[in-house]
Amino acid sequence: MKLLKTIAIALMVMGIGQSLSAQNFYLKARGGYGWGVSKDGYYVDLGQGKVTADGYQEQIYTSIGAGIPVGISAGYYLNDNIGAEVDFTYLIGKTVTVADYNVPNVIMQNIDVYTRQYRVAPTIIMSTGHSKKFSVYTKVGFVLPVGGYSMVNADVTQYMPNPADQTQMIPVEVNAEQKMYGKFSLGFKGVLGVEYKLNDKLSVFTEIEGVYLNIKRKKSEMTKYVVNGNDALSSYEPKVVNYKDKIQVDQSGNPVNANEALSTTSPYSKQGINLGFTYYF
Repeated sequence: MKLLKTIAIALMVMGIGQSLSAQNFYLKARGGYGWGVSKDGYYVDLGQGKVTADGYQEQIYTSIGAGIPVGISAGYYLNDNIGAEVDFTYLIGKTVTVADYNVPNVIMQNIDVYTRQYRVAPTIIMSTGHSKKFSVYTKVGFVLPVGGYSMVNADVTQYMPNPADQTQMIPVEVNAEQKMYGKFSLGFKGVLGVEYKLNDKLSVFTEIEGVYLNIKRKKSEMTKYVVNGNDALSSYEPKVVNYKDKIQVDQSGNPVNANEALSTTSPYSKQGINLGFTYYF
């Protein structure tokens, strides 16, 4: 009986191994570049858009999702055409300008934003036949930001009355950095790619990827505040602001709690191209 049990267990293990092998587990590594799409114009609290010396103001539309994504994926094919995949991505966001004011002797300010973000994306993959030498595939699924931040860099020069002579205007230069964190958000992802097998284990691929994602603010933290070359962060308040959908305000419309502000949503959508390789087990 013990011998029969041993043989049965061995056959079960062999069967599971063959089943897993038939599912074609694989790992992917990739890198690429993405351009911002579904752009918007509301990112920071210090004023948006572009103002020039000739008296015109123009909104700046952009997406914080532009940049370089690098990532790895793990997945398996249920058969030659259908599979499931989980993608892990780190986004090195491109620095984008959201405000560019230049009114001589009044105010000059330049505000840039970039992001560093971790994402997880579960997807379904459909292929013309991954076992073929050359195949075309598509992937659809969700995008879940699971970590990271966006950094706002502001350089502002504002002309203020001289305390010693109110008729004279003097420049006050401010350099500030504010780190922004987002709430849990859900986006969508679509991919169209081609894969070429180098051998039974290794393939190379290229793909067009679209990510459509908006993230609502959760919290911001002032990490740098320099006035006329002097560090003034210790006296800046509030350093931390929590963003909510509803806040209490006074009769003047100002928040009762200085650490609270109304939340806004920023776009992180992009379209891009990826290159990489696949290793089949």
